[in-house]
Amino acid sequence: MPNYPTSGQQEVRRIIKSYLVTYQNLLQQREGLNDTSEVKKVQSKIDDILNQVKTDLCASKLVIQDSITGESFYNSLVSDNYKWFIITAPEQNNLTDRDRSPQLIPDIIYEDDLLEVRLDKYTYDSRPHNQTHIYEGGDRWDSTYKCLFALALKDMINNDAKLVQKMNSWNRSTMRGGSGELQLNSEIAIQSFQLTEAIALYNYDWNGAYYVNNGILTLSGGCHRQLAHVLWGDPFIRPHSFRLYKHDKIDLKLNNSLLRIERLLRQNNWRFKFKNLYSSTSEVEDIKRFFNNTNQSELEVLTKFLSHSDRRYVERYTSSNNGTDVLDIEGLKGIIEDLRKTTKRTIVEKFFNRIGKNTQSKSFLEGLLYEFAKDFRWGVSQPLSFQEWYDENYQ
Repeated sequence: MPNYPTSGQQEVRRIIKSYLVTYQNLLQQREGLNDTSEVKKVQSKIDDILNQVKTDLCASKLVIQDSITGESFYNSLVSDNYKWFIITAPEQNNLTDRDRSPQLIPDIIYEDDLLEVRLDKYTYDSRPHNQTHIYEGGDRWDSTYKCLFALALKDMINNDAKLVQKMNSWNRSTMRGGSGELQLNSEIAIQSFQLTEAIALYNYDWNGAYYVNNGILTLSGGCHRQLAHVLWGDPFIRPHSFRLYKHDKIDLKLNNSLLRIERLLRQNNWRFKFKNLYSSTSEVEDIKRFFNNTNQSELEVLTKFLSHSDRRYVERYTSSNNGTDVLDIEGLKGIIEDLRKTTKRTIVEKFFNRIGKNTQSKSFLEGLLYEFAKDFRWGVSQPLSFQEWYDENYQ
């Protein structure tokens, strides 16, 4: 398990703590106001701090270059399809070609259980369509940063036993942080412990899952409590309800190949899925071998083919089960196979292919030869075939 906190997470802590005193004093000030206009003024100052925190995090090289805080939600280290695979794969990797039922049963974690997780393979279940990073806080970034302030306050409280006693006794307390002074009355102290479900961080469901062997921590619904923990660098979490998978098998080669395929397709707004709902041995092996069996020049042609403005060329290789914007491994293999057939055409096949396209200028003899060629399927293009696209772009 990596050492936490990392340099990026340490910098996140430093930035948050630098604003903690001002932030908490503003919270206290807001709670003491009844006038709506005055509340709005104080809230505006709180929002300014949250915006400044985001600016500072986005400007910090330590944060944006860190392997955890700087990770992109868009280009995760874990494949979307691989997460699905480890859920449906049986305990023993004895996959068969027949459909199989999910074998991994999650263990539910309750609030009395302290769970240690890895933070370097953290990922959303749903990828955003643009390049956003963990340090940007997710969809509800302001809530994520509020949770970071709560974690900073919790850290300060845990390091000051006398302060804990004061807060528990419901007396006015004074906390010193940096060069400032933080005043907390008993009501604000209790609110600070809760602080938009942030200090305890276990009073609500986290809507996530952890795959122990793979070290994958997943999240659905943009849950800012969990994301704040990742930014803070504390791998010990205490969720109220959490799906824990203890029997997941590791297949790094499959994950890496799926990552490359997904990124290749995503460049041109295509998606990748397994062909079978529960996959099979042959499909998994085909995915792992795809890049070993495909050279760089072929991949370059494939990328150009996928970027063609007329998507009907590619749709010939899509599966009706997955939809018109999704390719599976059979579709990708089919494109490469047609590419190889096209580039290996003989002069005679290229000739018949050429005259097959120009029905107006064929002589009587060429027409006879063309019909003869069709009977033997000598490379005559069908509408919107790969061969037709290739001739338009490379001949």
